[in-house]
Amino acid sequence: MLSNHTIIESIRQCLICSKATPHKLPFSHCRIHSTHVFQLIGIDLWGPYRVHTYNGYFLTIVDDYSRTTWTHLLTTKSNLMPLIKAFIEMAQTQFNAKVKTVRSDNALELGLNKDVTAYFLSKVIIHQTNV
Repeated sequence: MLSNHTIIESIRQCLICSKATPHKLPFSHCRIHSTHVFQLIGIDLWGPYRVHTYNGYFLTIVDDYSRTTWTHLLTTKSNLMPLIKAFIEMAQTQFNAKVKTVRSDNALELGLNKDVTAYFLSKVIIHQTNV
């Protein structure tokens, strides 16, 4: 049985892993960390995927506190906002927790979209972008 140290060292030496590892963090390192679930969630939309699929886009939502990750498949980018609204409602209904901050890149779908900004303002949710 391999020790954790051996596994970590083998990952560090892996050529593919070293190329896949990001070299710059999208957000500056912050000393403030979440103290409870849904205090801060990270959202990223990516796609279309290079291999043809029925669902061309993927939405990833990560809770900063628990590191729980949800992945949703979308056929079009226009399905993004209804899915985010449903997720925020689910957090409140199922977990009795309010999403307080959403962190995303500055993609047009989220960072510069007036409807998204208006929705977050109406829910008193802080929207942080990396720009």
